[in-house]
Amino acid sequence: MKYNDYIDWLKNRHESITDFASSVSITDQTSIVVSTDGVGTKLKVAEYLGKYNTIGVDLVAMNVNDILTQGAIPIGFSNYIACDKLDDRIPEIIKGIEVGCKVANCNLLGGETAIMEGSQLELSGFAIGIVHKDHKLPKKETMKRGDPIFGIISSGIHSNGLTIARKYIPKKDWKKLLEPTLIYSGFIGSLPNGIIGIAHITGGGFTKIDSILPSNLQAEIYYDWEVPEVFLDLQKKSGLSHKQMTKNFNLGIGMVLIVDQNHAHKFDGKLRRIGELIYG
Repeated sequence: MKYNDYIDWLKNRHESITDFASSVSITDQTSIVVSTDGVGTKLKVAEYLGKYNTIGVDLVAMNVNDILTQGAIPIGFSNYIACDKLDDRIPEIIKGIEVGCKVANCNLLGGETAIMEGSQLELSGFAIGIVHKDHKLPKKETMKRGDPIFGIISSGIHSNGLTIARKYIPKKDWKKLLEPTLIYSGFIGSLPNGIIGIAHITGGGFTKIDSILPSNLQAEIYYDWEVPEVFLDLQKKSGLSHKQMTKNFNLGIGMVLIVDQNHAHKFDGKLRRIGELIYG
């Protein structure tokens, strides 16, 4: 089965499946949303530095932030750890997962630690959330030209683009790459009504916005904010073009919100407008 056929097959069996998470109705009023993800080669940075107590925060963040894109309230998280032996790394990783769950206000449901002789350390996570009918995000067909795009800041490189970053940033400076991914559940939950789309800026950078838009619209991003130094340094050392940077990194914006233009005034002053929807 070809990949696109596989995705179509999945979509026919789910209420909603996106690049971030999928959902299924459990009652007429409630749906569950699930996601699964890892931390990519950020784990290599943790291993080189011998610092494992924050990588668990990233693991929770990458999953919880994904279910937020469907308007879900996170309620639980589970993890899978594969390693060649049990040692001091494992409790440090779990400590970070516990911190992440506390920030996300969700329960740590436990997980699996598999000991496989000769294997490399691997992490993956699974988040589950609830969406009540009254809190579901409007379908993307409600989006229209002129709807503003607001950005929520990142803490840095988060957990994507680390393969490129490790290639060009000297190892003596890797500590700045280990800054944990921000978890946005509390902040997004405090925002006013009017959000009609959410994109988590992860692998693929700002192209991730395309996945939440109808086919007749595209995102015009202004790129007029102050880009954090880590990205400027990386671009200088790598020689990547601006376009290449936007396709691989968050450039200081970890989450993007599409807001109905009739509600945009409620977000001004709380968040920065970083673009708008235009005809594609």
